[in-house]
Amino acid sequence: MSARGVLRDAALPLRPWALPLLLLAVWEACGRTGLVSAFLLPPPSQVIATIARLGAEGTLAVHVATSAARVLGGFFVGASIGVALGLLVGMSRSAEAWLDPSLQAVRSVPSLAWVPLLILWLGIGELPKVTLIAVGSFFPVYLGVASGVREVDPRFLEIGRVFGFNRAQTIFRIILPASLASLLTGLRTSLAVAWLYVVAAELLAAHSGLGFLLTDGRELSRSDLIFSAILLLALCGKLSDGVLKVIERRLLVGRTPAPAGLAPRPPWAPSGSPILAPNGSPILAPSGSPTEPRAPASGPEPRASASGPGAVGRGDVIEEASVRQASWRERPS
Repeated sequence: MSARGVLRDAALPLRPWALPLLLLAVWEACGRTGLVSAFLLPPPSQVIATIARLGAEGTLAVHVATSAARVLGGFFVGASIGVALGLLVGMSRSAEAWLDPSLQAVRSVPSLAWVPLLILWLGIGELPKVTLIAVGSFFPVYLGVASGVREVDPRFLEIGRVFGFNRAQTIFRIILPASLASLLTGLRTSLAVAWLYVVAAELLAAHSGLGFLLTDGRELSRSDLIFSAILLLALCGKLSDGVLKVIERRLLVGRTPAPAGLAPRPPWAPSGSPILAPNGSPILAPSGSPTEPRAPASGPEPRASASGPGAVGRGDVIEEASVRQASWRERPS
């Protein structure tokens, strides 16, 4: 490899940092030379000094911990409800017809519009703050789960029917694993929205938190406090998103598309291994060796063999749903 190629490869990890460092250098130069008033745009060195002073006083940890607790509480509540309603709407056309239009209307309401109503209903304690964050966290998860469930391959569900899955087994062993990528994307977006909503939530008579730090800086006309709070919000949001990103990569490892000519791998089957039924019985190819089922062929649906409960006899797994005109989702009643 040439020297130029070696330098290019060595510089590759530094590319994400190049633009932020350049902007910080320009920002510092503008503040130090007096090109921009330090009162309006304090240099980064002053902002870092303010953060260090808050840390030495012990208030920084209190503000960060308070906001993080509110974000995690609201995120957990909103994401849990989002998963439940997303599953319901994704699986049932009736539920979608009844619930989705109203939820989409509520989604368009700005976050600050909820503030006076929550104060009137719940007072000025912690409950309205967590509730507001939960409202914001709900919709990304709801939309992600509902979209993921709608896109589940009907052949997965047909395989579940072959093995006699009940409703709960279908949800937890087929639908949720098959829509995992959409769920995780919704969770990452939801957590980012939670950090946005915490600022509005801490306008509700808060006495600590990063949103309170923003308000305090505004009332004291201290732009260094405002920039410190903004920087801390960005760091907390990036750190929490990084944690979810690592979890996402670990959970989605090995989820590769099926090779051409093969039926998709059921969600419970690890990549690179023979496909087994949930009870451990192999799904057999026509040759009799445990392998992935081939693409669906025309003919009658296979029956379970007598060699074991839930095992499929020699032949292809016929994904009856793939040739049906109607969707697997429940029709409106």
